[in-house]
Amino acid sequence: MDPHTRSRISLVKGAYSSPSPNLYMRIPLQVIICTALAVSIAVPVLCPAVEVSDASSSSGVSMAADITVGGAVDIAADGAVDGAVDGEDNDDPQTYLRNLIAKLDDDEFLSRLKARQRLADHAMNFGIDDLKQGLHHESIEVRLATQAIIREAEQARQDEQLLQFINPRVPVAQLATPGWNQFASCAGTDLHARRSYAAILKKYPFLFRAMPLGTSDNETTLDPYRLGVEDQDRWIILLTEQIIANRMPESNSRVVAQSKRIATALTNTALGPDTSLAKSTHQSSAIVIQRLIGVWLNESKPAQHCDRTRLLVATRYHCDNEAGEIASSVLADPSSSPSAVVTAMLVASKLNRSDFHFDFSSFTADTRTAHVWQMIADRKVKIRTQVRDVAMALRLHHHHFDPRQFGFEHLEADPLVGFRDYSLGFTDDVSRHAAHQRAAEALIHPSMDD
Repeated sequence: MDPHTRSRISLVKGAYSSPSPNLYMRIPLQVIICTALAVSIAVPVLCPAVEVSDASSSSGVSMAADITVGGAVDIAADGAVDGAVDGEDNDDPQTYLRNLIAKLDDDEFLSRLKARQRLADHAMNFGIDDLKQGLHHESIEVRLATQAIIREAEQARQDEQLLQFINPRVPVAQLATPGWNQFASCAGTDLHARRSYAAILKKYPFLFRAMPLGTSDNETTLDPYRLGVEDQDRWIILLTEQIIANRMPESNSRVVAQSKRIATALTNTALGPDTSLAKSTHQSSAIVIQRLIGVWLNESKPAQHCDRTRLLVATRYHCDNEAGEIASSVLADPSSSPSAVVTAMLVASKLNRSDFHFDFSSFTADTRTAHVWQMIADRKVKIRTQVRDVAMALRLHHHHFDPRQFGFEHLEADPLVGFRDYSLGFTDDVSRHAAHQRAAEALIHPSMDD
């Protein structure tokens, strides 16, 4: 090869291998034409530089050979990947999936990537059940990749479902998330219930998938004595579990014990969910908690909780309908305990609803003792509260009298029911008789008549 031709070939080869942006400006027109021709005939091997008499022709042929080799290699590699993944399209679905799963451990990166993408699409369109066979593959690479695909598909599907829950335009019939039907049977299907369920599902994605709620084997780890008063979501979970457990034909000892613990927490202002702030801002969680407590009160078995406890819970969480029904039932039942009767009268007085009227005068002759308490300052003094004491104090209160002016000197206010029931008693019958007599005389006036 003459020196002139060798220098031309070196110049062209240097231009092709250089990353300079002026690459194509430095390649002669003959080289570009030869390159296109070489690609069309797919030269499979590297053609050495050919010595020809025409320097310009030899340089063009030599460069064409080099570029053709590079292009043929790239095209062949990409085609091999497509063939490796697409070649099984004619197989039956199960065989096709098995081959895709096996490609997750392929030596070629592009083959693994395309197999992963197609398996992810399959999981979103048809579910993850078909992909679970990859979890038992002999290759650890396949097992880990399959696990990642399933996890990503579940997260994507969950995100899509959460958007449906908070979208009021999506009908309830289209909500098919595991556990939703159980939750809706307790909390309802309105937008407040849907928002609360979506918030819980986002925080605890596997909560409603482990097993049906309320089963004897599903021992809750939630302790009503340890839950924070502001932990709205977990209180919703706990109440939902307990309601479903109470619906079982036979409740075991664990269910009964848990229900009593919940009742104790709900009657203690230092425990139980604090919905006052959330309710004032119309948060869905507060509305759903109030609704769940109402359902829990209505469906709790009578032997599990006394009427007084149910009345206090209903009053604390503003379940007015339930409180009114329980109070009416207690006051109409002659066998009701004195403590339940006293609490029912206080609750009825606090409700003071036009559709719920009760004549407290019918209990002004009931001498049964409801409470006995002892003052800390003087342990010798015991105050006994009878049913008639509470009835008379409430009559005075409803006629805008201060009971303390008539001898109820131990009276204490209560933020829940107005008066502390045990504080409406007397230390002896003499002071009781005097207070009742003064109150009766004040209530005789026609303007104060019941």
